[in-house]
Amino acid sequence: MIPINETVTLGALFRDQRTAEVENIIKAELILFADIISVANNISLKKAERMAEMFIAIPEVKQLRIEELKLFFQEAFAFNYGKLYGGFGWDSLREWFSLYWKQRITTAVEIQLNNHSQNTANEKSPRFLEDRFGNNENHSISKYLKK
Repeated sequence: MIPINETVTLGALFRDQRTAEVENIIKAELILFADIISVANNISLKKAERMAEMFIAIPEVKQLRIEELKLFFQEAFAFNYGKLYGGFGWDSLREWFSLYWKQRITTAVEIQLNNHSQNTANEKSPRFLEDRFGNNENHSISKYLKK
């Protein structure tokens, strides 16, 4: 078995016929969490398998890298997406992932907007224009900026 690179997407692992490995990672996280929260709320291996199968069927999950998947579980199990009321199951996991995904998209949009603003500001700077168009007398942008 080839080790899994933390930066590979789950979709790439599925394409490489490594679905069972992804399911095992998810099952391990679910069982660990169930052990941590309470003996009374432990989930069976069968339930963990079914939840893992349902979880990887969510289209957005395939876009995650392994490191993002692990981060999601760390954040979820720290109750950053809500508390548990009445036990842990599929509904809790799905709701937590939905909140994680919205947060992930919001963060990505903010990063893109910041990058765009920074690039636009750089493109309007005299230094950028000089570098791009040269600094000779006939083509110098400086003479137009001085007016």
